[in-house]
Amino acid sequence: MAETAYLTRALGMLGVLAALLLTGCWSSAPRQDVIAKLERAEQQVRELEARAESDRTTAKLAANSRDQIERARELIIEADFNGAAEILDVLNNRLAEGASTSPGSIAEPGVHGLVEYKVKGENAWRRYTGAENLADAKALRSGVRSAAFLDLPVGGELLVHPQTELAFVRFDSTQTHLRLDKGVATLDKTSGREVVLELEGYQARSTQDVLLELSLQTLIDARYIAVHRGSTPWNEAGENGLLNAGSGFAWIEDKRREVSLPLAPAIDKRDLERTVYVSANEKAAVSLRWFSNVFIPECQVQVSAHPRFVIRVFDRMGIRTGDAEAMLPPGDYYWRVRGFNQENTPGPFSKTAKLSVRVGTAKNLAGDPTVSDMTPLLSDLDVEVINTMAIISGRTSSDSRVRVNGVAAVMLDAGKFRAIVNFDRAGNHSLRIVATNMNNGAETVAERKVLIKE
Repeated sequence: MAETAYLTRALGMLGVLAALLLTGCWSSAPRQDVIAKLERAEQQVRELEARAESDRTTAKLAANSRDQIERARELIIEADFNGAAEILDVLNNRLAEGASTSPGSIAEPGVHGLVEYKVKGENAWRRYTGAENLADAKALRSGVRSAAFLDLPVGGELLVHPQTELAFVRFDSTQTHLRLDKGVATLDKTSGREVVLELEGYQARSTQDVLLELSLQTLIDARYIAVHRGSTPWNEAGENGLLNAGSGFAWIEDKRREVSLPLAPAIDKRDLERTVYVSANEKAAVSLRWFSNVFIPECQVQVSAHPRFVIRVFDRMGIRTGDAEAMLPPGDYYWRVRGFNQENTPGPFSKTAKLSVRVGTAKNLAGDPTVSDMTPLLSDLDVEVINTMAIISGRTSSDSRVRVNGVAAVMLDAGKFRAIVNFDRAGNHSLRIVATNMNNGAETVAERKVLIKE
């Protein structure tokens, strides 16, 4: 694994050097300085990674530093040497001196892509690298495939998602007050002083443990406040209340409604750490599956090379079948899934699963029968529709379990099973019935169509 990572970095470095040669830029002294800074950062991160196994904080710093290095490489290839030098200077200083603890700055590299901010009294946008103090900022925005983790001066962390705009009302060690004008922001806080997050006049206030998500995405009509952990008081125009974990606000046709959030889907233990093999120069068609013991109208599944899912290589919403297929090149990935209720408001994410795509073939276990001999039975299928509900029954092997559109079936005697799937709208729908052998993971899949009438 370490040799592969080193080879990947070496190839990346060769790509940077080739780009410089092609653009005729290699002979310039400032550009040579940038390469020297890049090499210095690489060396410091390798030293961090060597210590990361025994220190979670060091591992987190190393991962985020690696992201900063990748961003610097992209800027070098784009011939933005000043931008690359700016990122690398901040990174090298931080790696050499240790994480900064000054209010209003990020305690470790946490800026991805293009993030900009405005200072009070100015109209020009400045690039935000993570080193700048935001106490005098009046706004911050992130671009496409860009994001930032802000360590708040009052405690807690705010993830600014891609294509998000925030207005700074107050940002100091006494109080943090931010207004979401566009996009998505997620607050993860365990203690400290008050954080106020504002959405269309509603203020969510938090001083204690809370995981809170705000969304203002008008193009897809996704306006909500969702509490995934803890609780948060709120107020607006004299009205006030308390939102607890599993609840939130959704704006439907400009009217606010308090809603219940779906529970987090589950991923099989055997799928939490998995390796898929593929031929050279090809992508793997990876099947991602999850389940829930209760009905979830729709799901969103994300795959990322980053453990905190800042930039995703696969992000699909509106899934109703309990599984998805992602085409992935060789590499190491993380994936997770969450449900959405009928008001288009999300619940919490599942546990994060690890996925590796490798070139080669899986080793056969000596003495084991072939997978085809171990695929589970799936027979005697019957579907009954009552109003908006489909009742699915059938028979499978005794060592298998069944899920229908991600809903876990109730297993009865002699391999019989029954599952109930609810639909929130009329029309034609698909039922995906998956029987899985609990010993080796082999699957049998069947599909049925149902018509839900008005």
